[in-house]
Amino acid sequence: MTIKKPLALINPLSSFVIQNKALMALITELELDDVLKFSEIEYSHFLPTFMDKSQISYPFVAEPTWGREGKEVEIFKQAGEMINNPSSEYSHLYKIYQQYVDMPLIEIQEETYTLQLSCFLINGIPEGVGARIGKDLITNTSKFLPIGY
Repeated sequence: MTIKKPLALINPLSSFVIQNKALMALITELELDDVLKFSEIEYSHFLPTFMDKSQISYPFVAEPTWGREGKEVEIFKQAGEMINNPSSEYSHLYKIYQQYVDMPLIEIQEETYTLQLSCFLINGIPEGVGARIGKDLITNTSKFLPIGY
């Protein structure tokens, strides 16, 4: 079978809006102002995020609002201690400051990795689960393992 036209996948405009990490800061502000009414359980799964660094305490991460693939993430576990040497590719963009939590660790072939589990939704229906492992950060060079669909 010969393919005569290349396949083009175009994300809907709504996907670009929700990719902007400033949306997390807006949700945090709306919750703190009692505009949104998260339950205690819902809010416990949400990492507080701010546009102003002075509103957050250690440990936290700083990353551009439109960052990609973890290259530009800065992790601050305490004053004067930054983990990661971010690229300058997105340094001109506004940053968000988000509470940091340690990710689970997993040992594979005598090496320790950070583990991230993901659930993929299609039209609101869970359609797949996958795992990514990396060193301090999950980046575009992290390993991916589809678990099931």
